[in-house]
Amino acid sequence: MKLTIFAATGGIGRQALEQAVAAGHDVTAVVRNPQKLSPGVRAVRADLAAPDPAALESAVGGADAVLSGLGPRSASDAGIAWQGTRAIVRAMKATETGAYRTAYGQNLRRGLFISRADVAHLMLRALRQPETLHRTIGIAY
Repeated sequence: MKLTIFAATGGIGRQALEQAVAAGHDVTAVVRNPQKLSPGVRAVRADLAAPDPAALESAVGGADAVLSGLGPRSASDAGIAWQGTRAIVRAMKATETGAYRTAYGQNLRRGLFISRADVAHLMLRALRQPETLHRTIGIAY
């Protein structure tokens, strides 16, 4: 499967990237700093705080599915998840990339901590479940 993974050097994104590559997927990683990636992974440089639509469209064009591990690293990053997700979905619509699963503008309230590896595993497993297509997916322990 051809995947695009946003925030692929962050906590969840790195787990999704490692698991996707290990599973044999063709991966494009969208990151602010491509030097943080292992050699052999296709990288697209993008900052979702100030997204460039052309860069995002080149990243998602032709993908079978798009995953996002985007989230704030600090209080100064507040709002990055919904702003970045909106930009990602716009790029997917512009390129007619059809397999998207989004959960922006909401969080699971009172959820407990969950490991990043488990979130990445769920994201990749959901790709094989047709009932998740065009659905909001949330996970918590």
